Amino acid sequence: MVVSPLAAGSPQASRRRYPRSRKVASGGLRGYTASKLFEKPYGTKEYAPFPTKPRWGVVLAQTNTSDWQSRLDLSLVGMGVGIGGDYITAHEGPGHTTVYVDANGKVTIKTGSLPNRNNNPGDLTYTTFSVEHGAIGKSGGNAQRGFAVFPDAQAGWGALAALLKTPGYQKLDIASAIGRFAPDSDGNNSHHYASTVAGRMGVPFATRLNGLRPSQMDTMLRSIGRMEGWHGPDYLGGY
Repeated sequence: MVVSPLAAGSPQASRRRYPRSRKVASGGLRGYTASKLFEKPYGTKEYAPFPTKPRWGVVLAQTNTSDWQSRLDLSLVGMGVGIGGDYITAHEGPGHTTVYVDANGKVTIKTGSLPNRNNNPGDLTYTTFSVEHGAIGKSGGNAQRGFAVFPDAQAGWGALAALLKTPGYQKLDIASAIGRFAPDSDGNNSHHYASTVAGRMGVPFATRLNGLRPSQMDTMLRSIGRMEGWHGPDYLGGY
């Protein structure tokens, strides 16, 4: 069938067509379900009142510094995934949020659980070690002990893997390693934590880290992420 060309300037002619694969997941905004997609192209601006009640990890991009609490530009909605890796700094925002800033000065606000909004599956604290492994700021905690913020989830997983590879952890068994990583003094139940992690790995918690296979270490990282409240993408492996 021959289709006559559209008249120049008509709505059909001027509308840019996008592939269906570039739809954006709703992220749990009111009126949408987890399985429903925006029938709009990637990058389409949706406005919602603040505070919203996202599922977790929804990304909210700030458009007007003086008006951000009442109207936010949802230029990208992410399910717990860092949305760029181009961020150069980050800090704690109001109302349990983390504020990311890229090299062009664009501000992105991320909500959700602490590890998700910080792209930090292991809830690593902001230290020289975390900075050396990609941390760009801190959010949560207190002035003396803040939690590291990473530019994306991959960087956060990488920092956790690097920590467990250090000699100080490799020489420990699972129980001792978890006791050091998540001590009772921080409000954890280290015995339960270690038992859960070891159970998911299928090994006794007296097993030393330097005796674990790479696949078992991959499972350990994923298990730590779950214990810390991470709801984003799992560690991809390759410890």
